[in-house]
Amino acid sequence: MTIKKKHWIHFIIPVIYLLLFGITILSSLPSLKEQQVVKIKDDLLYTGYDTYNGTQYIGSYYYTFTEDGLHFYLLNTRKETGIPSPKLVHGHYETCTKEVEELKESIASATGFTKEEIDQLSSNCFFLEQVPLALSKKIALILSIALALFSVIKIILFLRR
Repeated sequence: MTIKKKHWIHFIIPVIYLLLFGITILSSLPSLKEQQVVKIKDDLLYTGYDTYNGTQYIGSYYYTFTEDGLHFYLLNTRKETGIPSPKLVHGHYETCTKEVEELKESIASATGFTKEEIDQLSSNCFFLEQVPLALSKKIALILSIALALFSVIKIILFLRR
């Protein structure tokens, strides 16, 4: 009887792992759905501002004027000369943050416009480029998928007994 109880452990642990793996994947799906591809038709100009999370580089702010007005982009690149068009960018739109508001104030003072005029010219959101996964996160994702496959195999083998 104790042998059968120990066999259930080989079944329960993979099931628990699969449940946790599934919950993690499902919780990240809404953010994956928000991602979109935007084709930038006009050359992007570097604002001179970068953003950091502590000491880690996040991206650089760029802008372009279109028929709809002034648009800001936070891209994961360091091209101080600007970025030629056309360019496809993966990411999503976000509402203006404190950094973007400070950027607008700086542009206003540099150009002679008021902050209100810059607000009228620009949209109330900016485009945030999707940052590619770091190598450590790619390795963790590959290991997670491998463990999930291993768990499925363990469950199938257990159910065949």
